[in-house]
Amino acid sequence: MSGPENDKRDLRKQALDDRRCLSSHQVGTVGEAVAQHLLECSHWPSAHRIHTYVDALPGEIPTRDIIAA
Repeated sequence: MSGPENDKRDLRKQALDDRRCLSSHQVGTVGEAVAQHLLECSHWPSAHRIHTYVDALPGEIPTRDIIAA
């Protein structure tokens, strides 16, 4: 059966599989780039709040530096 739910499930599985293939060094490098990009964004100084997750699972982009900023 095909449909939005199956498409979403397939995309999520592919994203998780791709994430699991990354080394911890790659994840850290990407995390640093994401944090730098966000902190250099012109909207950052005027942001009253942001929504993010806390990196709790292996392979997730580190967000703690963003949260601390």
